[in-house]
Amino acid sequence: MKGIFNLNPDYQEILRLDSMLNTAKIPHIRHRMFDGWKIAYIADGKVISDVAEHMCSYGHERDLIELIDFSFLTGKEEDKDEVIGYLSAYEIFKVWNNDYRKRKQILL
Repeated sequence: MKGIFNLNPDYQEILRLDSMLNTAKIPHIRHRMFDGWKIAYIADGKVISDVAEHMCSYGHERDLIELIDFSFLTGKEEDKDEVIGYLSAYEIFKVWNNDYRKRKQILL
């Protein structure tokens, strides 16, 4: 059902995150979701964490991002279906970058 929602040009924070991840060479995938975007952080061949900014995400009205799986931050399985919204690109980048650097150290 491509084209049902027009892309909202106000969603700049998630694009800022995409740019930060590209610059740091952190593996991720960005794709459309509703009228905005979803970004998935990839490591070890699987999605580790993902975020979104679209018409239904917490924080979209203030150009902020929603972390879809809160268990990534807490490490608790019971938080898997929880979300946390109103996050900046920098807040998400800091967490993902730290995780990525730790994983790279383990591989070295």
